[in-house]
Amino acid sequence: MAYNAVIMDDIKAEGERLNALLAELAQEIGTALKGKAKDKLSQPERRMYVRATFATIEAWIYVMKQIALRSHPDPNCRTISEAERAFAQEHEYKLTDSGDVEIRRTKISLEANLRFGFKLLAKAGSVPPELDVSGTEWQSFKRAIKIRDRITHPKGLSDLNIADEDFNDVTAGFGWVLISYTKLFTAIVLKAKSEAEDNSHPDITNPSTT
Repeated sequence: MAYNAVIMDDIKAEGERLNALLAELAQEIGTALKGKAKDKLSQPERRMYVRATFATIEAWIYVMKQIALRSHPDPNCRTISEAERAFAQEHEYKLTDSGDVEIRRTKISLEANLRFGFKLLAKAGSVPPELDVSGTEWQSFKRAIKIRDRITHPKGLSDLNIADEDFNDVTAGFGWVLISYTKLFTAIVLKAKSEAEDNSHPDITNPSTT
């Protein structure tokens, strides 16, 4: 995963822009919580917390896919396939009856999009994907998605209620994504630093490195 200076500058610039987005969303979560314990939060505040949390998770997914694409901008590279590149951009193609090609925004479930984002970035960074779906946190995350969907498309007053167990699931799922996201980025950064150090100290006994 050796990147040239132009690509590294591009990744850095994109990273700074996306970090500003994440910082703003994190501030929204803080605004929703207002430093209160969950039993002190009103139902509107709990719903605001759920929405802000999922907005942040979806932003993380977007960040992972964008960094992966920025790190391998050549559409002909073998690291990221044409299909993966299209899904990362959330595009799908359809041939109309008139023979024209239409580009549409594809619909991807949040579960699938999260797993894809982690796999794509790990592949781009040549590290193992840091997303363990074997534990209870994954189950909490899936329940949290249903909670988010329920308050987003309520069919009755009861659908707007965020019980303590609902709040706990959202918090556990969010924490799991955050930890997994941090582990993945740390692994990529460490690998990049290791490769940079190796390249700065060529093996003088090997003519191919001099």
